[in-house]
Amino acid sequence: MPGLAGPGSISVVVATASQIGGRTAESYLVYSGTIIGIAITVLIAWLVLRTATTLGKLMGPSSIDAMTRIFGFLLVCIGVQFLLTGIGDFYGLSIA
Repeated sequence: MPGLAGPGSISVVVATASQIGGRTAESYLVYSGTIIGIAITVLIAWLVLRTATTLGKLMGPSSIDAMTRIFGFLLVCIGVQFLLTGIGDFYGLSIA
């Protein structure tokens, strides 16, 4: 759950909103895209959490352990990307 509504999610929404200038047709498209993205994420999260018990029984302990390790690695990768982006923005560099 913290990955859904944590600092990373909030920073994505704030960063998207900060890149929009003025009230133009393009800005409304970006806001609409952000709202649609949030709605899709909520729907997928609801479906996954609703079927979590069934998926847990179906996968078994070893598969759950493997998924936990994979998602932990992905979370570390996202954190490193945030760190590199922050350092690059601080020094005015473009780090991809």
